Amino acid sequence: MNEHTKILENLKSIVGSENVSCDKVDLFAYSRDWSLMDASTIYMPDIVVRPKKTAEIAEVVRLANKERIPVIPWGGGTGLSGGAVAIKGGIIIDMKGLNEIIEIDEENLTVTTQTGITVQKLNEALKNHQLWWPHDPESKFASTVGAAIACDNAGTFGTKYGGSLVDYLLGIEVVLPTGEIVKFGSKAPHSVSGYPLHWLFIGSEGTLGVITEATLRVYRLPQHRCVDIIIFDSFKSAISAGLKIIEAGLDPESIHIMAKEGFIYYTKLYEVKFNKAFKPPEKMEAAMAISFAGLKDVAEFQRSVASKIFLEAGGMVVEERELVDIFWTEKHTLSYDAGRNPWPLSQTKYKYTGIDLCVPTGKVPLIYEKYKRLLKKYNFKPATGCFMYSKRLKFAPNCIFTINVNDEDPEEVERAKKFIHEIAKHSIKCGGTISSSRGVGIAVTRSLMPVEHTHEALELMKKLKQMLDPNNIMNPGKKLAD
Repeated sequence: MNEHTKILENLKSIVGSENVSCDKVDLFAYSRDWSLMDASTIYMPDIVVRPKKTAEIAEVVRLANKERIPVIPWGGGTGLSGGAVAIKGGIIIDMKGLNEIIEIDEENLTVTTQTGITVQKLNEALKNHQLWWPHDPESKFASTVGAAIACDNAGTFGTKYGGSLVDYLLGIEVVLPTGEIVKFGSKAPHSVSGYPLHWLFIGSEGTLGVITEATLRVYRLPQHRCVDIIIFDSFKSAISAGLKIIEAGLDPESIHIMAKEGFIYYTKLYEVKFNKAFKPPEKMEAAMAISFAGLKDVAEFQRSVASKIFLEAGGMVVEERELVDIFWTEKHTLSYDAGRNPWPLSQTKYKYTGIDLCVPTGKVPLIYEKYKRLLKKYNFKPATGCFMYSKRLKFAPNCIFTINVNDEDPEEVERAKKFIHEIAKHSIKCGGTISSSRGVGIAVTRSLMPVEHTHEALELMKKLKQMLDPNNIMNPGKKLAD
């Protein structure tokens, strides 16, 4: 019996033979995510396992650590930075078998769940108790709770409820790279009795351990929601209006600013459904989608005050309610008209790619101008323009700049990589970061880590990784260079 066969048999004894595979047809499904790479590039793992219990994961990791085999946790595979692909082979741990909700605590507004459950399934269960977890990525039908924590994803409702998992994560269970099962945090809303070690795994991209359980803060479902879209002639005036809304003491549920190109892209279905195109004003540069939620009287009152602020800032409210509803459908509920919506169909021809940046608020117009210049320089068309989610009653903008790329053209892929690298470098120059919600994985931007972070900071990160993962088995080659 060779070494590979021996390891395979050991894994079968841990999780069951039906939950282990080394067949190429199975492994191929884990060879890519949604990140930018040439169509011919694949990263095949050696084995995929599908455990259903934390104890099984601990045994798998213990075996891998003993044999020095890479281990890569896999959620929904919707990542955009190559964070979950097996660049060094090894064992993919498909987490979707850990999909049970352990406790819904209505009195204390918490949920404890295994982390392989999708965001959508978690919220479907919470809805039965008139609760929800307001983390709301567009990948929620596939993205798992564990992946949301590991990548610190952004969501639609960050303005009111929090734009980072720090605002939600109360406690966590993790299998460390040595196979130990540890728990950090609690159900308490706040604690300073020790280091907040549960937060260490937020944005860790699977490099420090396998997140198996999480206790999350949840909220009552809002009774009423009102949504508006306001058009502005500049990003500066849109941002100024958003800041004034927050400074006025209003409590918006979400603020989402997009470039003209992105707004038009998002509303293509309006043209398909109603056989008429929305014609934005010639001077339009940005559109803001804003929602208020809660008791109807309170939400509508805040909406009326916000409307006055918009008008004073030179904004124009979109009167076509069908257009607003279609935008919200595409952005939040994702209930596409099968076969008719032009966004998902475009993925059959082009690869949607881009970068998520965060810059100081005053620099958003500058980096948007840089984005437009780079589109011309590298000959790309925008996919969805610039997005800006504000986070937790402050403008900590998550700016997503996107392009469509033909990934079957190696030259075009290389141009796209240069485009992303250059705008990321400009973000650092503006005092910003190269990633605000997707992580760096093996993305083009990872080479800029030494530009954004000091040498001392990077060395400390490496020491922390080495302390927890002495044999470097946990998602090696990601986030930090070996």
